[in-house]
Formats: sequence, C-alpha cells, structure tokens
Amino acid sequence: DDYNQLLADYALLDDFDVMAAIKEWSFSDDFVLSKLCKMLLNRKLLAVSVSDEIYSATEVEKHLERTMSDYGISMEEARYFVFESEMVNNAYDTSHDRINLLYKDGSLEDISMAADQLNISALSKPVVKHFLFYPKP
Repeated sequence: DDYNQLLADYALLDDFDVMAAIKEWSFSDDFVLSKLCKMLLNRKLLAVSVSDEIYSATEVEKHLERTMSDYGISMEEARYFVFESEMVNNAYDTSHDRINLLYKDGSLEDISMAADQLNISALSKPVVKHFLFYPKP
C-alpha cells in the first residue's frame, strides 16, 4: 500500500536528511526558498524585536518596504522575511492548574487558599509578548 510505504519513508527522515535538503534548496531558482535556506545554513537569522505592545502597522510596513527594496522582491515575498507573532504565558491558571500544599496530617489545600500572603492573582495574570521578525539591516 503506497500510503504505508510513504509513512514508513517519512519516519526514516532525520536531521541529516533535512540539512541535505536545505543545502540543495539553497541553490533553488526560487528566491525566497534559496535565501531562507542560505540564512539558515550561514546562521544569519532574522532579527527579532520583543514588545509588550502590538507593533504598529507603520513599524511593520517600514521593515517590509526595506526588505522589498534590499532584496528586489514583492510584498508577498517580503512577508516570508517580515512577520509578527505573539506568546502568551500564564504562570498559574486557577481554572486549569492546581498547586496543592500537602500538610503533615495528609490534608491538601490549594495554595491560593492556604497562603494569604502570596499574591496568586499576579501569577494568574497572562503575560503577552509580541515579536516582530525582520532581516537585519
């Protein structure tokens, strides 16, 4: 069955196969594929800026325009090099996480109930970081 053989072949792939493909793709006629592979191979990765606030459209547009100009590429192609992302970290989600204290008598109590001096609300507040990736100038 072709599907099972394909799956078995896929399972055999390892880091060496992926790096061999990246080396081959670095010679591609497709500028985006070639450039991204060369950047990875030469360890010249994208710059990243981190912020507590969402990046303005003006800031993103500035990097897109510079990338289009520097590489002589279209906006669609530039979006492979300039993009945004975010990460949400919630240290203690009281609706899903439980930190229980085990007392000597064997009883358990949720830390938020047991420790008045701990400000659990500060831990349960999500922290959002925004990232902007772009080629280094």
